[in-house]
Amino acid sequence: MGRLFRVELGRLLQSRVMWAAVLATLALPLAGYGLFPMLSWTTMATIYLANPICVGTLGGTLVFAALTLYELDRVRQFRMEAITDSVVSPAALAVARLAGIGVCALLTAALGFALYGPYTAWRLDLVFSLGDYALCWFLVVFPGLAFGSACAGVCYFVVGRADVSFLAAALFLLVPSYRGYTGDAAPWWQWGLVKLPALSDDFGNTLVFRIGAYTRLIWLCLFGGAVLLGLLCLRRYGKGLMGSFLLGLRRMWAGALAAVCLLSAGGLLWRYQPFLDHTPDNWIGVEEVDYMTDALQLVDASALVDASHTRTGIVSGRAVYRFENVSGEARELYFEMNSGYAMRSVRVNGERVPVTDCQEDYIAGRYWSCPVPAERDVVVELEYGGMPRLWNVSGGMYLDRVVSSRYVALDRKCVAPTPQTMILSENTPYRVELTLPAGMTPVSAGAVELLSSGEGTCTWAVEEKGRASISVYAADFVKADLEGGGVPIEFYFSEKHREQLEALDAVSAMEEAVAYCTAHYGPRTFDTGKPFKILQLTEFEFGGFASGNISATLEESFTTRSLQDREKGASGAEVLAHEIIHQWWGLGVMLQDPEDPFWTSEGMTTYSTYRLMEARYGEEYARVHYLEPWEAAVEDSANNFYVRNPEYLDRLPDLYRGNIEAAIQSVNWYSGTALMIKRAEALVGGQEAMDAILSKLYREGGTELGPAYVTLGDFLTACGLTEEAVGRG
Repeated sequence: MGRLFRVELGRLLQSRVMWAAVLATLALPLAGYGLFPMLSWTTMATIYLANPICVGTLGGTLVFAALTLYELDRVRQFRMEAITDSVVSPAALAVARLAGIGVCALLTAALGFALYGPYTAWRLDLVFSLGDYALCWFLVVFPGLAFGSACAGVCYFVVGRADVSFLAAALFLLVPSYRGYTGDAAPWWQWGLVKLPALSDDFGNTLVFRIGAYTRLIWLCLFGGAVLLGLLCLRRYGKGLMGSFLLGLRRMWAGALAAVCLLSAGGLLWRYQPFLDHTPDNWIGVEEVDYMTDALQLVDASALVDASHTRTGIVSGRAVYRFENVSGEARELYFEMNSGYAMRSVRVNGERVPVTDCQEDYIAGRYWSCPVPAERDVVVELEYGGMPRLWNVSGGMYLDRVVSSRYVALDRKCVAPTPQTMILSENTPYRVELTLPAGMTPVSAGAVELLSSGEGTCTWAVEEKGRASISVYAADFVKADLEGGGVPIEFYFSEKHREQLEALDAVSAMEEAVAYCTAHYGPRTFDTGKPFKILQLTEFEFGGFASGNISATLEESFTTRSLQDREKGASGAEVLAHEIIHQWWGLGVMLQDPEDPFWTSEGMTTYSTYRLMEARYGEEYARVHYLEPWEAAVEDSANNFYVRNPEYLDRLPDLYRGNIEAAIQSVNWYSGTALMIKRAEALVGGQEAMDAILSKLYREGGTELGPAYVTLGDFLTACGLTEEAVGRG
C-alpha cells in the first residue's frame, strides 16, 4: 500500500488537472474580499480573513470533489478496468488515490497560508493573530478540501457514475452550509465549511475554533466510516451494487466492522456534544416554572471560582450560602446554573444531602434542587463545575460564554449557582474570589480587587451587595477614567487599541461626549454609589447591553473601518464620541418604530454628534463635515435609479439587490434621520427647544411602545409636528 501511495502521489504532483484544481482553489478566496461576502459582521478579521476563508473553502471543496471524481473515473472512462484490476486491488487503488488527493489538499492549504499571509497581516495590522490565521487554513480550509474528496469518493463508490456523484456531493455540501448561515442550525451540519459567525479582532476566537475542531472530528469519523463502507460497494466481476457489496463484505469484514465503529463514534460525538444546551425548539411557548420562594432569604454568599483552565474551558467552583428559613418548615431549595455544569456535591449545615437535576434546559440554564431543614439558620455548601454551554437557539452564532487564554466571559449562571430565594436586604454581601490567567483584568458591576498573583494565574476579589449573582468579563483590558457629567466613568478597552486611542486623543472626545449628553439630556441612569463602567466586549455578544452600572459596546466600534465611517463622524475620535453617545440613545433609551424601519438610534446619535462637534469646533466645521455630507448622501440616494424605479430592483440577483438596499438603508438610518431631526429643530424654535424635548424623551421615554422606547410618533408628538412637516416619507 505504501509503494502504491507513493506512485499515485507522484503521478498527481505531475498532473496538470491537479495543479489546475490547486490554482482554482487558491484563487477563490479573492471573491470573498468583496464580490461574494458570506458574513456581514464588521470586524477587520471577519472582512479580511473569515470572508475569504469561507468562500475559498466552500468553492475549494467543490473543486476537490470534481478532482476526485475525475481521478477515480479515469480507469472506467478509458476502459482499463480489466487490466488495472488484474494488477492491483480496486479498493487499494481507490484508497491510494484518496490519500494522494488528501496530501494535495494539505499542500493547497499550505500554499494558501503562505500566499495570503502578507496581505492579511498588512490589512489586519495590530489585530493580526498568526495562530488564528493558521487555524483558518489548516482547520477550516484543509479538512474542507479533504472531506469534499471523501464525500465525492463515497458517492462514486456507491453510484458508479461521476456526473451523478458530483451532483450528490454538491447538494450534500451546499444545503447544510446554506441552512447553517441563514438559520439557527447546529454547527455540526456543516461538514464542508466550519461555522464562522465572525472572527474577533481583540479577544481571540478560541470557542469558534473549539467548535470547529469538534465538528471536524465528528465528520472525520463519519466520512472515515462512509469511505470504508463505500469501498465494499466497488463493482467486482461485473456484479451490481448489492452483489459487489456482499462480496466485499466477505473479503473485508474487518473494514466493515471498523466502519460501523467509526460511524457509531461520529453519531455519539454528535449526540453528546458539549457546546450547546438543549432548550426546546418551541422555547417561546415554554412556560418556565417559577422556583422562587420567599420562605428562604439569602443572608450572604461567597464563592471560590477557578477559571484559569483555558485549554479545556472548564470552570470549577465552591460556593457557600447562608439563608434564613423564615417559614420554620423543611423546604426544597432550587439553584439555577449554566446547563453545561454539574453539581458535584451539596452539604447543608455540614451534612451531605442528595441533589436533584431537573433536566430541563432553558436559555443555557438548568435548575438543581436540594432539601433544607426546618432550622432557621441554614448554610449550604456547593461544589460544581463544567464547561459553559451556549444557548442552542443561536446555533453557535453568539459565543458569549467562554474561558480562553485571551477572553473570559461568565454570566451570572456561569460564575456560581444562583439561589432562587429572596435577598435579606440591599446590603446582603456577595463575594467571589476568581482565579484567572495572568495578564487578564476582570470587570464586573461590583468592586474588583487583586488579591494575589501566582505562577501564570492571578486571584481577584469581586464584591457586590444586594444581589444573588455576579457576571464577570476579563481580558487584557486597559482602564481609562473619563471625566464629565459629574459622575465617575471607567472605560475598559483592549490593550491592542491603547496607542490607537492615544493617537486619536479619543479619551478627550469621549469625555466631551459624556459631558454634553449629561448636560443636554440628563445623567446616564445606573446604580448610585458606583462608577459607571463602559466596557468593550467581543463581537460575539448580541448587540451590547446595559445593566445596572455597566454598559457594553462591541469591538466593531474600534475597527479601522468603523473609525473611518464618515456617516458616524469626521474623524476616528468623533466616531468614538458617536459610540459613547449611544450610551444615551440606544442603550439608555431605544429609538424604534414598527412602522418606520429608518427611525433608529443611529439617526439621533448622528444628530447629537453633529451638535457636539458644532459646540467644539464651530458652525462652519459642523456644516462642512456633517450637514453638507448628509444633504449630499440623501440627494444621491434619492437620485438612485433603483430608488426612482423600484420595480427594477426586484429583477436584480439577490446579492446585488441586497447591497443596494443596504446602502439605501444606511443613508436613511444616519443622514436621513439626522436631517429630519435638524429640520424639526428649526420648526420647534431652535436648539434649546429641541434639547428640552429630547431631554424629556430621554428621561421619561415614549408612550406608544413603553418608556424604554421612543417611536417616531412619540418624537413628533413631543415636537408638535407632523411627519410631512419634517420631511419623512
